[in-house]
Amino acid sequence: MHCIYCPFSDEFQQRRVGFIQRVPSVLGLRRVDGLAAISRNVGRSLEGLARGRNIEIIPPALPKRFYRTTNHVAADGVVTLGFVGHHRSEKGLDIALQAVQRAASSNRQVRLVILATGAESRGAPDELRELLNMFAVRDRVVLLSGVEDMFDFYNQLDFLLVPFRATRGPSDYPLVLLEALALGLPTVSTPVGAIPELVTDSLNGFLATSATGDAFADALERALRTDGSAVGELTRRARASAEAFRADCVAEATAAYLRSFEKTGA
Repeated sequence: MHCIYCPFSDEFQQRRVGFIQRVPSVLGLRRVDGLAAISRNVGRSLEGLARGRNIEIIPPALPKRFYRTTNHVAADGVVTLGFVGHHRSEKGLDIALQAVQRAASSNRQVRLVILATGAESRGAPDELRELLNMFAVRDRVVLLSGVEDMFDFYNQLDFLLVPFRATRGPSDYPLVLLEALALGLPTVSTPVGAIPELVTDSLNGFLATSATGDAFADALERALRTDGSAVGELTRRARASAEAFRADCVAEATAAYLRSFEKTGA
């Protein structure tokens, strides 16, 4: 069997994959006995290779330690937003910065805490600073290069921003999104990959209509207009939507799928 974590397409992290590179993958996937996909979105991308075989959907697993309540208390009247990732195009940091810029221009009291990850950002601090200056939000941003405990990072936040342009290449479900939902931390996301399978706008988070700066700014504005009682309901629903990703549930589903090969003699 083979497990697929991102859509099977002609692109990998925004770059075209050549025919010669693609052929071995196609031939290999056609020979395996079973295909498991991380999401329905990934499953649809495999339909041409399935040849009548069932594509099992097995989601990623979250350790049970993430299923707890954040301790964040907004004390200074400023709404704290968070972003995790590098500054290259696919992660959409520029989309998040445009949304923060618009919120600030509307006299919203917001700050953005950026946890810069990956070699892309660690090796290019000047590029990252130039991006912040481009959107004139440097005074609204706290830039972190690392944290000892991710829970300390999440506990600072009122909302987590997930402005990805695509999920091709890494995982169809951004891990930070799953962690935030399990913690009951409301999210603002773009509708890419499997994110719309999990986030319903204004129900358990906020979903932009497209992966663009204007659409994401609109979604952030809806989030910022949410009153305290509605945030509490968002938190409850976010936690509920993350239940399917509990490690014990995923382990049970995986074991059941593997047992099915014994029954069929595959």
